[in-house]
Amino acid sequence: MTTQGTEVEGTAVGVGDAGQLLVETGGGTEEVTFGEIARLT
Repeated sequence: MTTQGTEVEGTAVGVGDAGQLLVETGGGTEEVTFGEIARLT
């Protein structure tokens, strides 16, 4: 969940300069700076 209350779902594609997780979604790349991450296989 983001601070706006939305859920981000996608594939982790990297780590940004400030340590944020970069997640590729259907709408582009989102930066996740905090929260709970779940790995689904």
